[in-house]
Amino acid sequence: MQLQVSLLKKIVLTIVIMSALILFVFYGNVPNPNMILIAGLVLCSALFGYGGGIVAAVIMFGYTLFFFSTDHSFTQFTPQNMQKVIVSVIGIAADMLLVCALKREEIREFKAVDELTVQLNHQKTSLSSLLNHMPAMSFYKDAKTGVYLACNQAFAEFANKKTPSGVTGLTDSEIFDAATARHFAEDDQKALSMEEPYMFFEDVPDAAGNQKQFQTTKLKFIDETGRLCLLGMCMDVTEVVRIRKENEQTRAAYQEALSTSAIYESVVNALSEDYFNLFYVDLETDEYIEYGSRTEKGQYLKVRRGKDFFSESRKNALTYVYEKDQKQFVERMHKERLLEEIEKHGSVIYPYRLLIDGEPVYVSMKITQNDQHIIIGITNVDTQVKDRMAAVQAAQERRSYQRLAALNGNLIVLYYVDLDNDQYTEFSASKEFEDLGIAKHGSDFFGTTYANSFRTIHPEDQALFHSLVTKENVLDTINRDGVFVLDYRLMSGDLPTYVRLKAAKVEEEGRTTLIIGLLDEDAQIRQEHEYAQKLSAARKMATIDSLTGVKNKHSYVQWEETINQEIRNGTQEPFAVVVCDINNLKAVNDLYGHKEGDVCIRNACAKICRIFSHSPVFRVGGDEFVVILLKEAYAQREQLLEQINAVPADQSKVRIGETIAAGMAEYDKERHTALLNVFDEADKAMYRRKQEFKESVSQDRIIA
Repeated sequence: MQLQVSLLKKIVLTIVIMSALILFVFYGNVPNPNMILIAGLVLCSALFGYGGGIVAAVIMFGYTLFFFSTDHSFTQFTPQNMQKVIVSVIGIAADMLLVCALKREEIREFKAVDELTVQLNHQKTSLSSLLNHMPAMSFYKDAKTGVYLACNQAFAEFANKKTPSGVTGLTDSEIFDAATARHFAEDDQKALSMEEPYMFFEDVPDAAGNQKQFQTTKLKFIDETGRLCLLGMCMDVTEVVRIRKENEQTRAAYQEALSTSAIYESVVNALSEDYFNLFYVDLETDEYIEYGSRTEKGQYLKVRRGKDFFSESRKNALTYVYEKDQKQFVERMHKERLLEEIEKHGSVIYPYRLLIDGEPVYVSMKITQNDQHIIIGITNVDTQVKDRMAAVQAAQERRSYQRLAALNGNLIVLYYVDLDNDQYTEFSASKEFEDLGIAKHGSDFFGTTYANSFRTIHPEDQALFHSLVTKENVLDTINRDGVFVLDYRLMSGDLPTYVRLKAAKVEEEGRTTLIIGLLDEDAQIRQEHEYAQKLSAARKMATIDSLTGVKNKHSYVQWEETINQEIRNGTQEPFAVVVCDINNLKAVNDLYGHKEGDVCIRNACAKICRIFSHSPVFRVGGDEFVVILLKEAYAQREQLLEQINAVPADQSKVRIGETIAAGMAEYDKERHTALLNVFDEADKAMYRRKQEFKESVSQDRIIA
């Protein structure tokens, strides 16, 4: 173990020790002084570390030179003494290497101890922080020694300590009395023997001697260092237990009171068997008792008393009665009017809609008189009324469907869809449609329609149908255009039939209904498709040159308008225009006639189309063609122009009407404001090329 002193003191002490040993071996005539000096070197290295070892080694080395040199000259040695010096130096070096190795090992051990200490401190800090934020008394201890490693403030106070640090490092026997400590140790052993948390309730005195009820949970775990620990949480449930006992006593008293009123309650139940709300009103004072909210077992859960029944009823109507029924309800809820109706009819039955959970519910109020009291009972008749209304509506819808089917012979099916709940009713006139097996009633129209579409709609039309026939899209279209229309093919057996789906909304008695009709439009739609195909073919023919089959002057004008618009918008991509003209076509016509000239035009067009295979080609005049180069063709424009202008190297093989003169111009947004500007430049370039051809090829050598 190194002495904890300053470096200077280490050096001084090393010099003192080594000097004392040198004096001892020198004046004591010790025959082999190196053994004693090496022992001193080891001692100084162990006590003072590297510093002491180095100083001791230097002193020993100096004494070795002094002792073994001839006449202590430090430089002259006999062969035998030189061997002793070498042996001594080797011994010193070996000793220093050993000391260094031991020192490195010591440093590693110290570092490992420091790292372990940091981990333990971090773990202790983390657990302490965690425990301090727990609502219960919390702690954890070493399972083997029982020493508390950390706890929160609540547990420290329970242990009669000021802070958690007063508990840390102690055991139960050092904190609590012997009986309590033994009891805690037994619980620890039970927790350590279990794989799941150990939970129990117990009466435990605190450090001050007060009896407490605790719910305790203990759990074993392995910490970061591999140590088995025990985590404990103790919650004081003294007050909870006391309140629970008081509640049990209160419940017993309530049961006794309930038993006392059972007879009276049975009378009320007998009188109000059919009602979920019952009012008993004193006609002299207008005071009342309300019994409400009948349970499934028949008891009334609420009893309320009030002083002015009729005034409160009119006031509450503004909150609890459906808005469209409020006016009539308020007008009837007057004592004089009700008594007059009772005298005339014996009792009064008044249906209206009550708001329950924000939704209107049909109820029936029955009013009867008993001496100086009236009894008012309210019954839920929502299901009966809605069933009756649904039956009436279904009858009306069937009549409407029959009338529509009579007027429109191609009506296949009609749907009525309640937009509040998506319930639907279907009426069909076609046996083929009934054979599709679609339910006539349901609760989810759009979901059912989607599911059925996979077997009833032509596969090519399913994606369109799925994207458009959704509740949101149908209603948005109706709100915008007034009606939703979609044509598609319905599969009837193996044959597709074109149908037209039409949908519109109808407001009836405060309800919004979606009416959807499916019409057989197969003949008309097929005729429309045929007409559209013919029209498309006619339009195509209007833009195609009849002689060559390429685009004509009319098509070129359309392209010109489109490109000009892109130029004005500043969005036109780079392009070039090539103007082509057939050399000596007039000579062909003069020599052989226009029929042979047409052959030359078609051959020249074929050559132009072959070279400019990725670009639109237009015939804009008798022997004049225009090509617009875009994208890849634009990038290869120079090579393509060279190909179209090529002529045979052997002028004797040049035939009349087979060569083409072409000129090209590139679009420059700084100079060109329209396609015509680019065309004019290309046209001039073409005429220059035509002149070059005439000058370079002897006209009298062209083969006729």
